[in-house]
Amino acid sequence: MKTAFFGVCASLILSVSAAAESLIDKAETFFLALEQEDIKTVETMIADDIMFEDPTWGTKVEGKAGVLKVYENYTGGARNMRKVRTEAYESAGTVFLNYIYHVEMNVAAKGKPANFIPVMGRGGRLVTFNKDGKVARHTDFADYGAVAEAMKAASQ
Repeated sequence: MKTAFFGVCASLILSVSAAAESLIDKAETFFLALEQEDIKTVETMIADDIMFEDPTWGTKVEGKAGVLKVYENYTGGARNMRKVRTEAYESAGTVFLNYIYHVEMNVAAKGKPANFIPVMGRGGRLVTFNKDGKVARHTDFADYGAVAEAMKAASQ
């Protein structure tokens, strides 16, 4: 009887911990799917009324269909992305992730052979989850000015 009781307790604890994925982990899963261009997974994780914003480029798109269209080219021709998360915060359904990244970017003009250069930078991502656990808002922050300058210099 004692063994059965402990077995039930252990099962309950394991089932609660397995079901209680942190929002930070969920956000990381979401971004990994985006980086791997796994749009099917991304689609299951976002809300119908999602809002995507990238203040650097002045991009703001609302609604699942429009955001999915933006996500089709999320990596923008980058390859060999590596990143290290330096900070992660979670508060009231919102997660902020800060990264240092290294990526190879194609600096060739359209119609020209690819010319990849290494780029390193810092960036942040803000994700808000709705009450159903879906991504309701996604905002990207990055030092794109420095990246754009490096790409321009390399392309000349």
